[in-house]
Amino acid sequence: MQRSTVHKIVCLDQGAHSIKVCIKNGNEIGKVHRVSTRAMRYSGKSNFIGANKPNEILFGNDIPIHISSKQIGRCYSPYNDGYPVHIQLLALLWNHVFSQVLRIDPSHYTLVLSLPAFYPDKLAEAIDEIVFNIFKFRGLFYHPPAFYVAHLPTFKQHTGLVIDMGDSFTHITPVVKGLVVNHAIRRVSIGGGTLTALLGSQLAVRHFNMSDEPSLLTAIKENICFVSQDFQKDMDLARAGSPAHAITVQLPNYMTVKEPIFYSHNSDNTPVDTDGEPLQLNGQTFDATYERFVIPEALFAPQDHGVAQEGVAEATVDSLACCPDDVIPALLSQVVLTGGCALIPGMRERVQAELRALVPSDIPVVVRLPASGPLDACALGMATWAGCQEHTESQIVCDIYRGFGHGLTARRMMIY
Repeated sequence: MQRSTVHKIVCLDQGAHSIKVCIKNGNEIGKVHRVSTRAMRYSGKSNFIGANKPNEILFGNDIPIHISSKQIGRCYSPYNDGYPVHIQLLALLWNHVFSQVLRIDPSHYTLVLSLPAFYPDKLAEAIDEIVFNIFKFRGLFYHPPAFYVAHLPTFKQHTGLVIDMGDSFTHITPVVKGLVVNHAIRRVSIGGGTLTALLGSQLAVRHFNMSDEPSLLTAIKENICFVSQDFQKDMDLARAGSPAHAITVQLPNYMTVKEPIFYSHNSDNTPVDTDGEPLQLNGQTFDATYERFVIPEALFAPQDHGVAQEGVAEATVDSLACCPDDVIPALLSQVVLTGGCALIPGMRERVQAELRALVPSDIPVVVRLPASGPLDACALGMATWAGCQEHTESQIVCDIYRGFGHGLTARRMMIY
């Protein structure tokens, strides 16, 4: 294959909750766009979204987020348990991203794509077909997200431990000098989507059933949850009615209230506004207490929620045990949290404390978030890594794919 520097690149970090995508043109990196992976078939029963035709499919950010799904239609996603199982819907979603968000002709670009670890080969083959046969990209790279994160400019010596807390699962991936240690990758089958489902289950028992409103549940989770640094202490305080652990949530009615509103409590355990004045709330409201910290605890104790797996900290130690002893200090000196769950307040501090208790005291442990933020780190790492002369050997060019098929792609990308 002729080696040539790649200039026009689309960097696409495909997550089950949202796609993060940007363009690199030469040395210039464009804005990272976040596009929801939701798709909704418009039922034609609402006039909130203008003149859309019945049965038209809306994608990503075109779906109104402040309207009940019952007013529009059913929500779909090409992803199930983190994998794109609805390939046709995925192709339509990508078409929306390229034509409406980026406004490009893919045939003039090379695609840099993230695929999670343990990706099924049949799905990777379907991705190849979409990339080359439908969108006709000039070339393709794909690697696990941690590989790209390790190539961020702030990732020292390209060596460290990446804990990717995504929507469907959490991956612990050691990276040494820019190379993923494949046999040491560990997965915890808990992610942001799992936490949202657990929150919905608890709220359905104690307050309201919102299982048909995943976007509403996600907004509530993102605003009320925190990671406990001392679970038993927080539990005792919540039982005692501590105002610091209570938040009143006012649910939207989608007429006068378009999104959930959150109110803290004063010393009398009464909801107050931003000025500290007591409120008399109308409409559907509930007080969240235990849910705020019990739900994120699933990442550290999955067995308490019916998942027979070890938690994030134990899985991290298990991953380290598969690495050479001489690189373990370097890995622990740079533990980077990515993904949406990394944004939950207290997450970094809890992971730091858990790892500190499990590894030898003479090895420093440093847990941090990427300077670019946990959500955009992978896409920006792609843009930093891609296009270098030394990386073009791992590129799959469209003409070679058509001649040799997916087998060559799998060998070059080392997905087995």
